[in-house]
Amino acid sequence: MVGALTSLVAVVIYVLLHVLRRHFLLFLLAVSCLVLSGIVAILSYIVFVCFLVPLQVLREVAKTAKGFEKLEVLWCMNTIKAHMLAVMASLATTLLLTVGLAIFHTTFSGEPYARWALIVLTDLIDSVCNAFCALVVSGLFLPGSPKTLVADRPSTTSRRATTPADHRPLTPAEDVSKSKVVHPGSPKTLVADRPSTTSRRATTPADHRPLTPAEDVSKRQGRSYHEDLNQEDRRRWDEKVSQLAERSMTVKQLLEFCGSLGCEDIMHHYDIDRSTTNDVVRQAIIPRSTLEDGSGGRCFADVVNEKEGGMPQHMVTHCWSNSFSHLVAAIVASRKDKACYESYVHSLGTPELLHNLGDKASERYWICAFCVNQHSSICGGFSPEPSHGTQEHSDWDSARRDTVTNNIYPLCKCGQPKYFNDSLVECELNKFDSVMKTLSLSPNISQVVATDLKFEVFERAWCVAELVEADDLKIRQELILYNRGCLHTHCQRLTQLSVHSCKASRKEDKEDIINKIGDTVAFDKHLQNLLFRSTGLLRTRTNHMDQLSAVARILEVQASPD
Repeated sequence: MVGALTSLVAVVIYVLLHVLRRHFLLFLLAVSCLVLSGIVAILSYIVFVCFLVPLQVLREVAKTAKGFEKLEVLWCMNTIKAHMLAVMASLATTLLLTVGLAIFHTTFSGEPYARWALIVLTDLIDSVCNAFCALVVSGLFLPGSPKTLVADRPSTTSRRATTPADHRPLTPAEDVSKSKVVHPGSPKTLVADRPSTTSRRATTPADHRPLTPAEDVSKRQGRSYHEDLNQEDRRRWDEKVSQLAERSMTVKQLLEFCGSLGCEDIMHHYDIDRSTTNDVVRQAIIPRSTLEDGSGGRCFADVVNEKEGGMPQHMVTHCWSNSFSHLVAAIVASRKDKACYESYVHSLGTPELLHNLGDKASERYWICAFCVNQHSSICGGFSPEPSHGTQEHSDWDSARRDTVTNNIYPLCKCGQPKYFNDSLVECELNKFDSVMKTLSLSPNISQVVATDLKFEVFERAWCVAELVEADDLKIRQELILYNRGCLHTHCQRLTQLSVHSCKASRKEDKEDIINKIGDTVAFDKHLQNLLFRSTGLLRTRTNHMDQLSAVARILEVQASPD
């Protein structure tokens, strides 16, 4: 608004000077004022947009926050509003003083020393205004700042006794959370004073229930299952992990496979916009990887590679409910160094795309749909049927039907034995964390996070577990979006993300994931830190979220109940 008003003033000055045909210097002055006004208008718009997004997110958080947490949210909102006004006021003051000084300097005909005195005076006024704006930005004059809140709040140390749990070593996730920069007087300082959730919660009957066989093996300590296996079983476990880690698909093979879908004998009803990865696995990958004699099958990566395979250079985290074309387009975008894949969806089958990729078309990816042998797990059936009339049953029924035809998937009749979570060594579905540890030994390995339109990838238990595991292993992570609008649509929902609210295809999968995690409170904090920190997955894919670190701090407060 300030930029628009000053632009209007500059235009009026220009018209008057042009009509009066004054000196050319005055004409140049008017043009300069117009350009300067335009620059300020652009900067004002950028400031407004950058601050508006976190304000909207905080406003949504404030609707559900209560008590002291709500005060902290409101303090953050007031801080951002003050920052916005101070920055825009600083820009407006500088502009008006500069334009006014330029006009006066050009038209003034008095003594030269008076001009210099006016320049010095204007500079002093500008400095005082900027200093005042800086004080506003500092938050020292904001009512209800954390300093006053802390003074009114009961001391944490006075209301509980310390326990040995308070002095235990930090978990990796807690260590990441504690290592972040803390600014004095911010809500984050309040989190540091809060007692540890794990050290002060009361035990419940659920804590003393009998352990399931899988829980008994892992001892519910957040440990990998294979740590408790005997020597022979551990050898077989490591051998299976090595087999899984050595499987891969090149970008060229993915594009060729994608181009074959929709043919007469391969999923003829394939729809590039609607058919999901689940549809393709059930009706293309499984049939094409079945042995001719029907005795079993192999993973699809082994079928297409035979003896020409190799270690993957990238691993993909994705959800099977996403369109299969979107998965492949996200992989292509990652090799084109693009943040969004929308433009590649309808060009996957073109020779030009493969040609433009050049040598990058031979880079290898680890994708669970192709690198896990579906014949040793899901090909012959579906997960156990939930109770009728429930949302779980509706979701289960949708997951066993083709997205385009709504027909139930045909089941594979191969004779290969099936191994699930109760067969720890033979199962290929419970070794993703071990596979990631093996892949992390490669110095150039990266994780590609292929998001879907609804951001369901962040609601799948396996996917969020892979995100945190990759971050712990220092694997380079790359988020690929359909377009930037998706991020702004679903960002607020992600601020409430927790592993307990995530879903899995089978109930036992989610139980096993949570058992491996152990400390889910620390895991959730690690997950929020991974998404929203300054170098996090979401922050690196947007230009309009420079203040979301405040949201992350608020969420950490909410994650630690009184």
